[in-house]
Amino acid sequence: GKLCMDPSDAGITQLYNIAEGRWDERMAEIAGIEIDQLSPIRPSGTVVGTLTRRASEETGLPTSVLVVNGAHDQYCAALGVGVLEPGSVMLSCGTAWVVLGVLEELRLESESPLSVSPHVMPDLWGGLCSLGAVGASMEWFSKTIPRSGGYDEINSAAARAPIGSNGLIFIPLTGGHAQLQRGTFFGLSLSHSLGDLARSIMEGIAFELRWVMEKVRKAGMKADQFKMVGGAAESTIWPQIVADVTDIPVVLPKVKQAASYGAAVLAGVGGGLYPDVKYGSDIIGGEERRLMPDRNNAAQYDKLFELYRTVFEGIGKYLGV
Repeated sequence: GKLCMDPSDAGITQLYNIAEGRWDERMAEIAGIEIDQLSPIRPSGTVVGTLTRRASEETGLPTSVLVVNGAHDQYCAALGVGVLEPGSVMLSCGTAWVVLGVLEELRLESESPLSVSPHVMPDLWGGLCSLGAVGASMEWFSKTIPRSGGYDEINSAAARAPIGSNGLIFIPLTGGHAQLQRGTFFGLSLSHSLGDLARSIMEGIAFELRWVMEKVRKAGMKADQFKMVGGAAESTIWPQIVADVTDIPVVLPKVKQAASYGAAVLAGVGGGLYPDVKYGSDIIGGEERRLMPDRNNAAQYDKLFELYRTVFEGIGKYLGV
């Protein structure tokens, strides 16, 4: 029955003074909000109270069960896969693709692509950047193309296509670094196969990621590895394409439901099972598989990326972006 918010969620509201750790009076005034309308902010992993009687009746759990303050879903996911120090970056691949890394110091720059919040790790900051709904492109493809046969067939077909998809370039349908609302297959011919189309989607989204990472690094976020989670991480080919296009190693954690695991770690800290979030993350982390960039592939993708940017900028001019 108590209201509160955690710092990582508060930071994303744009009403939170993340440097001072409090709601910002000026931003609240601009938004027409009184400070007392906003929930009190409490650290992630702290006990808020116990279950209300109503919640106990609905869940069948006793009223003695602790309720522990959580974190924003992406920060929970980062905790679940152990993205807790600079250089390690979570790549969450769903309808939207989200990059979340760790910053040692608070940098607030108007041109930065990063949304910054306090990390669940004390004395560190998180930098979050969304590519938009680029992952929806693959979902659209699987549902629209009659012969796609679902994701297993898409992966198999894409694996048979060569790097560069036989000259086919795909611009994501929605999202990307410039948030285009239209996309395209550029260079499409009658000779292109299902695999060419599928692989070009995977490569196009990977190119978008590479473009975004150029901006992210300029904003001060290190990226020594991607810890990749979500639907694309289940692909037999896409994670290696990401590694080759970005020239960044990709780690595939054993943990699949990363946000739920991270929330469980915070609950464990609040309940006294773990001394801190780092200990809890290490306990549940489990095995990982590492994919290193293939140097020959990376060299080919360097040239293809420049071609991708040229096509993208032409499409952008056509759409008035």
